Amino acid sequence: MERIDVLMEKKRQIFTWYKERLHNVPGIRLNAELPGSDPSFWMTTLAFEDASMVRHHLLRRLLASKVMCQPVFYPLSPMPMCTRADNPVAYSTGVRTIILPSGHNRTEEEVEYIANVIKALLADKAASSVRVEP
Repeated sequence: MERIDVLMEKKRQIFTWYKERLHNVPGIRLNAELPGSDPSFWMTTLAFEDASMVRHHLLRRLLASKVMCQPVFYPLSPMPMCTRADNPVAYSTGVRTIILPSGHNRTEEEVEYIANVIKALLADKAASSVRVEP
């Protein structure tokens, strides 16, 4: 807890680097920053606006480029201990969103590399030509 302010500032910086590099890429969006909020930027997420993006295909291609992304959390409601809920936004987000590498030790050069790989893969029509499988 003694370093919380320093770590939070570093996480904000990492998010800002991603935002600067990916803000003009069509079809994606990063974490929302709502007016009056003070987000922790615990993780930087990238959401595909088009539900037909193949998240798992893109994740494999990112891994092949040495970029360790992961899928965002899937809704808990279908698990046996939960009551099935009608939450289509959560399910849609679960298949259209990935978590970008955003550990507090991330460097600007690493973010630059990751953003360039993402842009190159998204420019490649093969990365988005197959329908998402839930």
